[in-house]
Parts: sequence; structure tokens; C-alpha cells
Amino acid sequence: MLNKYRQILYILLVLTVNASCGSNSIQLDEATFTVFADKDEVLLDLWVEIENFDNSFTITKKSGFDACNHIKLDSISENYIVIKEKRNAIFPNFESRFLPILPNTKYRITNDTYGDAYHNRIEFHTDENCKPHITAEK
Repeated sequence: MLNKYRQILYILLVLTVNASCGSNSIQLDEATFTVFADKDEVLLDLWVEIENFDNSFTITKKSGFDACNHIKLDSISENYIVIKEKRNAIFPNFESRFLPILPNTKYRITNDTYGDAYHNRIEFHTDENCKPHITAEK
């Protein structure tokens, strides 16, 4: 009887772990400057690092708004806000809907929407016209 309970507990544990795993996989569409989540997934938080820039940025879903499966980086929707951070000190009052897009600059975007899944990262650089070009996906 004890083995039967252990088997049931094991099956429930495996089902719970598998059901809770979302995917943090993201892709960047260079033509539209849009970050996409896997189908059936949404984006809650993206962390953006800009090379040689004192600040990093978090793009996060606004409370009371629906999450989307894509975020257009050069015109962020009203469902999200951009929070500016500097050297691990968050400026609580600095929120906007704009992310600085600079020419000839390297960017790293990390998706940690689902804490129980491995984060996914895209690295790209912009050319002199601020057009993105992917350099790495991890």
C-alpha cells in the first residue's frame, strides 16, 4: 500500500513540474525590430543591456494589462513600461514607454518570464541607421 502512495505521489510531482514549465525562448525579427515569444507563450519581463551605457532597462507588463507574445522595441505598447536601472540601484520613478535605440551599439536582451525555465538571450548590434542585426541567440 505504501508503494502505491509513493507511485501516485511521484506521478503527481512529475505532472506538476512538467505543467509549470513555460518557455523563455525568444526571437528577434530584424525587419520589424520586434521580440517574439514562442507561440502560446507571453512576455512579462525583458531585461535589456546596452553596451557602454551606464543604465540597463527592464521592459515589464503593466499591472491590469494583458501580456502579449511580442514587444516592438522601437515603439513599446501601452501594455508595458520601461524601467531604467543604474548599477543595481533602481530608479523607482523613472518609467517610460521608450527604450533608447542608438546607432552602432550592441544590445543584449534576456527573457526571464518563467522563473522555472532556463532564460533565453538575444544579442544584436545596430548599424549606423539603427537597424538591428542579430549576433547571437542563447
